[in-house]
Amino acid sequence: MRRVRTSAEFATWFDDFLPDLDTPRWATLREPIPVPDPTDPFGSHLSGLALSRAWCWAAIADALPAGHRHVALARRAADVHRQAGWGYVFGYGYAAEHWLGTFASYLILGALTD
Repeated sequence: MRRVRTSAEFATWFDDFLPDLDTPRWATLREPIPVPDPTDPFGSHLSGLALSRAWCWAAIADALPAGHRHVALARRAADVHRQAGWGYVFGYGYAAEHWLGTFASYLILGALTD
């Protein structure tokens, strides 16, 4: 929606879609999912989810008007996910490393955010 609406229109839609984003109900979106075994081929996808969420939260923060009540929340969520995701990019074997670098690059370059 942030791509097809103006900043103000997106903010209105976002408020209607997630009016209580700052409540415990939505903590699962704001906080990274724990990765029990980053070397596991299936579990490593949670590492990628953190990186993906990082660039999505950053894009949401950038799309909202500067004074919007959820800009700081979105920036914090982006930072927390960025830190969590980067922790898994190297050192966990082929199952994770062969593709997490791409997600990390997307995050750094801001790919898929325009």
